[in-house]
Amino acid sequence: MDEKNRSSMLILPNNLYSVLAAQAYAEELAKEAGFDLAERARVCLALEEAILNVVTHSFGPEVTAMYQVAFRVTHSTFTIILRDHGVPFEDEVLAPRDMTVCDVDDYPPSGLGLHIMRNSVDHVVVRNCPVGKELRLIKHLSHPAPDGQSGGRDRQDRVQ
Repeated sequence: MDEKNRSSMLILPNNLYSVLAAQAYAEELAKEAGFDLAERARVCLALEEAILNVVTHSFGPEVTAMYQVAFRVTHSTFTIILRDHGVPFEDEVLAPRDMTVCDVDDYPPSGLGLHIMRNSVDHVVVRNCPVGKELRLIKHLSHPAPDGQSGGRDRQDRVQ
């Protein structure tokens, strides 16, 4: 396989212990991809929020289930794809929130993790599937712009 085109997958139980395993793996992949410490921290924060959403909201408290975390690294992107067979996303949770105009005490807890993810990576793509859902966290690899400045972040989110 090409050095800059790699794919791998973890299959994890829906418990809080899986967060650290997935983050450690993502940290190493992000480091190999060339992300600095701050960018790796943002990737791991987004992944933590995504996994916490799966573990706490996708399945009932007594349900033992597994979910997938896939990683794809290409010459231009670092993508993490979470798939589970649990409860789909609710439309109101998916709507972007404007945190600048609302008091934190008035902010509904639902959707906060998605807000954190959207502010940690370049793109967040969510999709309800016939069974369960899929969430993609996409971070662009930094490439110097032609003028020598670092490449900018092009933020876009999609709901499918």
